[in-house]
Amino acid sequence: MVVKKWEADFTFQKEALKVVPLRVYFPNIPLYCKGVDTLSRLESLLGTPFYADECTTQQLRVSFSWILVEIY
Repeated sequence: MVVKKWEADFTFQKEALKVVPLRVYFPNIPLYCKGVDTLSRLESLLGTPFYADECTTQQLRVSFSWILVEIY
């Protein structure tokens, strides 16, 4: 599902999406792989890194990490 900002001249014609935001979930990755550099490399393999939550960037959560990546 793609949600877009409301516009007054909105039409229901289909648009070709060029960029798709994708939330990526990394379960059970080792603690030594949770550094910013390692996660950034993983993100770059998938697409353009866009966002990571605070628990992921500060390494506050041990069980999983999630990021938002733009896929072209």
